[in-house]
Order: sequence, then structure tokens, then C-alpha cells
Amino acid sequence: MTDTLRKTWKHARSYVFILGGTGARMVSALIYFLLLVNILSLSDYGLFVSMIATALMIGNSGTYGFLAPTFRAQTEDSEHAGAYVGALFIYIIAWIPITLITGILLHIFLFHEYIGLEPFLAIVVADAIFIRIIDAVYNLNIAKGRYAAAATVNLFSILPRVVAVLLFSFAADQSLDNWVTYFFLGTLAALLCALCLYPPIRPVFSLFALRHGLKEAFSLEAVNFIQSVQMELDKVLVLVLTGPAAAGIYGLTMRIIYVVNEPVRSVFPLIAKFFIGDPNKISSVRNQVLFEAGLISASLAAYGTLIVVLSIRPDLLGANVEAGFHFFSMLPLVFALKILPEYHKTVMYGAKRLHRAVAITASLTITKCALIAWIASSLPFESGWLIPLNLLFLLLYLQSLGLTWSWGVERKLPAGVSGTG
Repeated sequence: MTDTLRKTWKHARSYVFILGGTGARMVSALIYFLLLVNILSLSDYGLFVSMIATALMIGNSGTYGFLAPTFRAQTEDSEHAGAYVGALFIYIIAWIPITLITGILLHIFLFHEYIGLEPFLAIVVADAIFIRIIDAVYNLNIAKGRYAAAATVNLFSILPRVVAVLLFSFAADQSLDNWVTYFFLGTLAALLCALCLYPPIRPVFSLFALRHGLKEAFSLEAVNFIQSVQMELDKVLVLVLTGPAAAGIYGLTMRIIYVVNEPVRSVFPLIAKFFIGDPNKISSVRNQVLFEAGLISASLAAYGTLIVVLSIRPDLLGANVEAGFHFFSMLPLVFALKILPEYHKTVMYGAKRLHRAVAITASLTITKCALIAWIASSLPFESGWLIPLNLLFLLLYLQSLGLTWSWGVERKLPAGVSGTG
């Protein structure tokens, strides 16, 4: 077998492992979503989604950051792999009190009239700390080529939550406060499952690795935080500007989009590894077109399948999903394009241009938040939102596309040069 065939087979096998795990995870996530959205009222679900969005923004601002230099060290420099993992652990522990303080402040300013402090902090800990650690274990397995283990981590990140919502469906008290207890315990179980699949990398606690990786870590934190604001703040804005009922329909729609795009999102670490291995591949117009067209086609295929099935059986996924069907079925551009700015960030990470990704993501955040605030405060929900939302996500995609390829990455990289941070 030639080297080219061996590499092709290796990449194909890797994707089969990841896709298999992601497929099982998507089914599990769909079951979880459908059970939960049809147990809670739409208002409670809208509030829960808004709190999850807040927790994701907090988590992306800190605990996830040092994964960037750690992932790169596992891929490029096995000699210092353990030192970067040790630094990652230190970094995560240092961010825990900052995460809790941030959660308390956000509860005071945004959520105190909707829910108590304890359940709110439980959601913050679960999604801002536990899930970030699970993501780290997943990505470390990818970096070490342990694709079967990574696929298993991906699956077990959701299965305990499925068990939690199944148990909750039999509970006498199906209030949001009670669900938070089940949610927290399910996420804790998912964390313990993921830690059992931690790759064989012995952590070495090195201040050198911590100092050396801080610049890239801060860059990833900045871009992840700004991107999470760009992706998640809309749910909080809709809650504050329109109330829990509209937030429930909107949050349901965004969650459906997230679930159907999960197989697409799962290949991003492989794309990052592909570009890190040979950064000159980024300058290939053929690669750019193939990846962008493939991602859009996959998202549209998933959207089309969902709409066809629900057009035949509107009540198939439950009464609350049926209530939101008219809204999300009219948002094809949102389904197709929402994930593309995440891909552009992956490209810039592979090109070592995260500092530019920060600026690009900040510009997307300003555009999206300003227009979502205008839509939510000025137009009637639902009918008045459909065309503006489709046009908004088209605008965000074009803005991200133009800035990424005109400025975010260089067209040509000199032979042997991988770029500067």
C-alpha cells in the first residue's frame, strides 16, 4: 500500500470513529432534548436555555483557554506534552473561583428575578467547568490519535444527562428548580466517565509550559468568549427583551440547529490537526471551497431531512416542538450558515492566527447582538422575525468569510514557515 493510500485510510478510519461516536451522541442528544423540551413548559425551557447560554459564555472565557497550546503540544511536540497537560490542570483549578464569582454577579444583575442563586450556580458549574474538562479530555484523545477513545468520550458526555432526564420524567416535581438537581448530577456523572478515558499522558507541573502557553491561551479565551457571546447572548437578549415564552421558542430553535449540526462540528478537531500538520494547505483555494461547500451541504441535508419528516408528522417530536415548527422551519439560512464562523475560527487556529480571530469574532458579535436586540425589541414575534433572522445569519457568514480569507489567514505561507502567533 502506498504512503498516500495509507494516509487516506488513516484519515478515513479516524473520521469513521469520530462520526460513529458523534452519530450516537447526536441520537442521545436528540432524545435528551426531546424529553426535556416536552417535560418543562416552554417558558421554563426558555429560562433554562438562557442560563445554559450564560454558563457557556463564562466557561469559554477561562477554563477552555489553555487547551489550545496543550493540543498543539500533543500534536507537534511530544517531549513537552506532559508539561502542557500539567499546566492545563493548574489553569483549570485557578479559574474555578473566578467562574463562581462571575456566576454570582450575573445572577444578581440578570437572573435573580427568575431563579434562585443555588440552582443557577449549579448550572454554571456543570456547563462552565465540568463540560469544559470533558472537552479537554476529548481533544487530548484526538491529539494523541486515540479516536475510538475520543468517540467514546463524545458519547458519554451526553448519556448520563439522558439518564437524568429519563429519571426526571418520572419525578412528581417537574419544576425547573428540581430539574437543575438532576442536570447537575448527570453532568457530574459524565465528567467521571470522561476522566476514565483520559489518555496516557503523565502530567508534569511546569511553570515554563504555563508561561509559554499563556499568550495562545489568552488568545483562545478571547476568541472563544467573544464567539460564545456572539452565539449565546442572543438567547439572553430574547429572554430579557421579550420574556420566557418567546425565549422558549427561540431557544428550542437554536437547540435544534445545534443538535442537527453536531456531526459537522465533530470534524473541526480533525480539520485543525490537518492544517497544523501542513499549514500551507490553508492557502489552497481547492481546500477552502471543498470544506466550506461540504459543511454547508451537510447542514442543509440535515435541515431538509428534519423538515420533511416533521411536515409529514408534525407531532412526532412532541407538542412543544410542534408549537415551534412553523418558526424554525422557515429559517433555512440559519440552519445552513450558523456553524460556519466556528469553522473559520478553526482555520485561523490551524494557521496560528488566533489574535486575528479575536478581532473578527468581535466584529461578528457587535453585528449580531445589535441586530438581535433590534429584532427582539422592534418586530412582532414570530412572523416579523423570519426574514430578518435569515438575512442576519447570511450577513454574519459573509462577514466572517470575507474577513477570514482577506485578513484572518495569509494566502501564501513560505515553505517551512507555519506562521507567527
